[in-house]
Amino acid sequence: MGTSQQQIDTKDKDIEVTQKFIQKELENQHDKIITLDLATLDKIPDQLYNILRVASTQNYTQFTLLNCIVLYSAYESSLIGDWCQIDLSNYTLSWCSAFNQRILEHCTFPKDICINNNLLQLTFKFTLEQSRKIVLNSLESGDFALLSIYELKDLDKTHFVQSKSITLPISRYVPFKKLCDHVPNSFRNLKELSVLLKENLFIPIRNQMYDDCAVLSCPWLNGLPDCVLVKILKYLNKKDLHSLKCTCRKQYDLCKAFASNKKRKFE
Repeated sequence: MGTSQQQIDTKDKDIEVTQKFIQKELENQHDKIITLDLATLDKIPDQLYNILRVASTQNYTQFTLLNCIVLYSAYESSLIGDWCQIDLSNYTLSWCSAFNQRILEHCTFPKDICINNNLLQLTFKFTLEQSRKIVLNSLESGDFALLSIYELKDLDKTHFVQSKSITLPISRYVPFKKLCDHVPNSFRNLKELSVLLKENLFIPIRNQMYDDCAVLSCPWLNGLPDCVLVKILKYLNKKDLHSLKCTCRKQYDLCKAFASNKKRKFE
């Protein structure tokens, strides 16, 4: 019993340290962060609000849909690489089945909805190694989220240093098959929840921020490496591509080149 309580206390302390670090990062980048206030949450449909609420109260080993969306995005964006020490050659199942099994065997998913200074910041965290954490710590627009990897700086696990970040399309990367029985019934329809998140949460927040702050009038893709932008572009439909073309010349050229390459591929 004592050991179990000690493990819980250690996890709570680890989460608290991570939250303090993230909060400091948010304070330093307040002009780039979209948060969820209570007024915004009141406008979210009951079905989506209940899903978010359930996800925020699950224990650390519970496998939920929101975790899968974040992890799947990291995997497809090449954020999960050699450092996570997952050997694909050990799996003889199909790619999708092997991917789902890797999630269940190698990952735990702490997450929460934090209330700080009357602002509700939606935060999802999970650990693939003892010394590294991946954090979805901000919502940049209706279509994109900022995913960051934090690496522990010292052995006492009290200091973090940001390793790298990437901007990801939030609703483009969902597996088109039902996961195994470990997934709760309420989270099995991945596509449905992805649409709910985008249409009822991310897009309304984006639109509200566009009205309140002119600096957020275009997606936060500026400054990303070309290789990252190309990965993002492959998930976008024609309407999204057109919106990106209007943001800056570099993105216009990348969108144009991507469209040409895609056309040649199917000729």
